[in-house]
Amino acid sequence: MSTVITLPDNLVQILQSQADHQQMSLTEFVLEILDKAIQKPELEDDFPLLEEIIVEIKATPPDPTAYHPAQASLAEALAAMPDDPDFDLEEWQQEWAKAETEMKAIELADAIRDARP
Repeated sequence: MSTVITLPDNLVQILQSQADHQQMSLTEFVLEILDKAIQKPELEDDFPLLEEIIVEIKATPPDPTAYHPAQASLAEALAAMPDDPDFDLEEWQQEWAKAETEMKAIELADAIRDARP
């Protein structure tokens, strides 16, 4: 079988130079490159499988310096927070109602689109 590949002149010059250096014809050199590329395992094979990563994570001992016990009650800290003077509950509720209306319209449009044959 024969295939013609047109390459840019600068690439041909580089390939020819490397083929000359290895004392090969340009065709032999290109065929060798292609053969190696086909025989080379996929890049994905260089990465560990998800299962291998999970096993490694499970085998890693816990880092005691990563744990910081609570210094106070979160509920108390939240209750003691000052009110946000810029927060307008009524405005927020109006904006949320608009968002819900828009979401329902999108869901309806999706349902209509999905129901079409």
